[in-house]
Amino acid sequence: MTVTALNRVRGGISLHLDGAYRLTLHPGAVGGLSVGQHLEEEQLEELARDSALLSAKARAMRLLSQRSYSSRGLFEKLAEQDGEEAARAAVGRMDELGCLDDGDYARRYAAQCLRKGLSPGLTARKLAEKGIERELIEEILAEGEEEPEEAIARIIRRKYLSAIGDEKGLRRTQNALLRLGYRHGEIRAALQLLEDESHYE
Repeated sequence: MTVTALNRVRGGISLHLDGAYRLTLHPGAVGGLSVGQHLEEEQLEELARDSALLSAKARAMRLLSQRSYSSRGLFEKLAEQDGEEAARAAVGRMDELGCLDDGDYARRYAAQCLRKGLSPGLTARKLAEKGIERELIEEILAEGEEEPEEAIARIIRRKYLSAIGDEKGLRRTQNALLRLGYRHGEIRAALQLLEDESHYE
């Protein structure tokens, strides 16, 4: 195969072989490539791998400059475009550079979930979906551990106190709390706690 054109396009350099477009390369992968040069299939595959890796690293830096990611979240985002091999290498490089910190990411994400009123159980499931290890999830949730009925009571005081006085409002409140990941028994215990407080007052 002979290189017949190398054109700068949006996203890189388009490589034409034997008069036909073949692929777009990251500018850093082109190196000493020139028109008229002969390429073997193995050389083309190596160029494609180098290009994907450079592209994945550049995208990783760009994505991390916009917001934080877990290691798995970043891998999945990169793999969509650059393939798993390049994504894995790029994530490894970001980790070496100190750009990834699953512990910090998980703590901030968990705090955000808990502030929204999500139960620890639902928060744990969401962290697991982000690729956070179970041991780290347990450690983080234990740091700010609160009894479920206390957490539920706090949510009710803040958002639903005026609604629980009638059957319809109570049912709506219970359904909202179930969607946040709390169990029926925990909700009943919280309502009992609020009732006891009311009697005491």
